[in-house]
Amino acid sequence: MLTLEMQGEDITGGDFLRAARAFITIIEQVADEIAHRKGSVETIVTVSAGSNRLHVTALQKSEEVPGIDLIEKGVLAGLAQIERIKSRPLNFNAKALSGVRSLAAVLRSKDYPVNHLLVKANGETLEITGNSEVAANEILRADYHDYGTVEGKLQMITERKRTRIYVFDALTDKKVGCRIDPEIRQQALSAFGRRVEVRGLIRYRHDGEPISIIADGLELLDKDHELPTANDVLGILGAMR
Repeated sequence: MLTLEMQGEDITGGDFLRAARAFITIIEQVADEIAHRKGSVETIVTVSAGSNRLHVTALQKSEEVPGIDLIEKGVLAGLAQIERIKSRPLNFNAKALSGVRSLAAVLRSKDYPVNHLLVKANGETLEITGNSEVAANEILRADYHDYGTVEGKLQMITERKRTRIYVFDALTDKKVGCRIDPEIRQQALSAFGRRVEVRGLIRYRHDGEPISIIADGLELLDKDHELPTANDVLGILGAMR
């Protein structure tokens, strides 16, 4: 269970609701990134009577979703990294970072100040300060776009609202969401489970890691068993001498 505690002489209902929504968003987004699927958990919320403490329990929707302990540790460690190191944590996507920004922004409430924001889990306590809002802003602004290609295995397809595929990067094994044109939809379906190269406008993190791509082309690569072996490569190099 993850707990958010707001401390102040008078906490308004608006501030409490804004903080609660942001906190729940962070938990759900991190859980989805860890599970590699949307809507991976159900969040159960309780409020301690006579206090400004919000308790959030994330329930797995299927056995394939990682353990709740892993999600709770991921959320707390990520928040600590943003607060103290000002760098993007693992499994914190843009929505999670926006949630961190919104949560920390509650501390700027003027009429009825919120003095402290505390996040608690597994016996640990982390205080969220204005540093987190500044850091989340900097991380979100650091993303950039460029035209290029992403290579990896196409292992997820969804048709909610618009067709998207998810390619697991060949180097990092992290998923890259790809919005595809209707013209290449059938090609993407035929390539499911195989290695592909997707080209288009890529959104990168500040460290150069691809996050997503608006794809306008897709090329099927060789199956793993069709790739040259080490001996094949040595033979090719020998022939070139």
